[in-house]
Amino acid sequence: MSEVAVSEVAVSEVVVSEVAVSEVAVSEVAVSEVAVSEAETGVIPPGLEAWPPARRPVIRLAGAAVRLAAFERWGARRWATLGTMNRKRTVVLSLLVASITVVTLAVADQQRAAPAPATSSTPATSSTPATSSTSSTPATPATSATPATPATSATPATPTTPATPATSSTPATPATPATSSTPATSSTPATPVARGMPATPGARAASAEALPLVVTPAWLAAHLEDPDLVLLDVGEAETYRAKHIPHARRVELRDISVSHGSDGLMLQLPPAEDLRHRLEALGISNDSRVVVYFGDDWVSSATRVVLTLEAAGLGAHATLLDGGMPAWLRAGHAVTDAVPAARTGKLTPLAMRPIIVDATTVMASLGKPGFAVVDARDKVFYDGLKVGGMPGKPHRAGHITGAHSIPFDSVFDDRSVLRSVDELKALFTKAGVAPGDTVIGYCHVGQQATAMLLAARRLGHPVLLYDGSFEDWSLFHPGYPVTATPGEGKP
Repeated sequence: MSEVAVSEVAVSEVVVSEVAVSEVAVSEVAVSEVAVSEAETGVIPPGLEAWPPARRPVIRLAGAAVRLAAFERWGARRWATLGTMNRKRTVVLSLLVASITVVTLAVADQQRAAPAPATSSTPATSSTPATSSTSSTPATPATSATPATPATSATPATPTTPATPATSSTPATPATPATSSTPATSSTPATPVARGMPATPGARAASAEALPLVVTPAWLAAHLEDPDLVLLDVGEAETYRAKHIPHARRVELRDISVSHGSDGLMLQLPPAEDLRHRLEALGISNDSRVVVYFGDDWVSSATRVVLTLEAAGLGAHATLLDGGMPAWLRAGHAVTDAVPAARTGKLTPLAMRPIIVDATTVMASLGKPGFAVVDARDKVFYDGLKVGGMPGKPHRAGHITGAHSIPFDSVFDDRSVLRSVDELKALFTKAGVAPGDTVIGYCHVGQQATAMLLAARRLGHPVLLYDGSFEDWSLFHPGYPVTATPGEGKP
């Protein structure tokens, strides 16, 4: 055996290579503890007597490998005398062949020795991505060594696997197809919950974030160059031509409404398909975020545009610039006279929200618990001291009987900034609107009421707009009650 002199290098090249070790699941610790001399004799080194029987074949395997290596080395010497090949290469090659042979035999041995339940636990191993990677072991004969996967069940590591008798827990693996839990993601439509979100699947881009009810000049300045931003200027044409916020397009109420139709009423919400084309003409698409702002003293015109977007199902992605153009200028932001190139948007069919009501609904809601009909006109019209309407078509004097009074301009401060939540609460409570009431707003023709309804939305009230407003109530429902008693609306 001295003639053989199996060096540690030879052993490491043959038996103790990482590939061979991984094939029989021998840990690095076990390899380092088995010295070559003990391997030759197959004797268990001192201190390793307590090893579980499953590990002892490893030592026997190492011993067998060395003995076979010696035999092959002897054969190599014989071959070398014939001058057929270089002795050293022959030794290395023959030792490698010996090691592969021994490994294959040991694996087959282990397979036969493995208890039946262990093989049933094999499915678990197959479900383990790690084991499948073992099967992809580079060793060429490894395909035959793939059964080494069951050997893992006999491996020292498998003591953990027994804990998996849990192959019975493998049923839990079906739960693992967390892909099946992915539907939960679809059930987490956090963004669609935002009010005004269209029900049409895919109607809005997933990246579009819901907007607050109003935004500050600082917010707008930070998002002015966003590609999905649509900025609408509501004001005089002359003022717009002189100066406006960069990228803003001018919009008029007639762009988003119909007037003097078959019912003869002004400022009515167009039918869904007509409205869709009107909004597309303003550059609005499914993934747009729309910011509306007003020039000097055009607050209610701007809030009418915002409410129209809400009715069109786009309210979660439409907002008002709080304070309008005056607030933008006070903040020192830039203006321009350059008119942006017109662009047309692309909208899927609108998922209209049922927030527009008629006189019949208003009549049925008067005095009904949970509903508050609110008049947003100036107090002088509410009290009947002044009468609205067009020449030749005057309105009746007073207000809808039972309606509360919250003038539209009272919800803004003297700089046209929406009042704080506390101030608005006090205002609505004083008017007789209870927390949680559905607020039905009206005014002359359905414009000023939208400013009051914006404040109601800020307080969390569900809102409805009587679009025909007092014009419809006066001209087309003469039998519906009107009161002209001053003070009834709790100013």
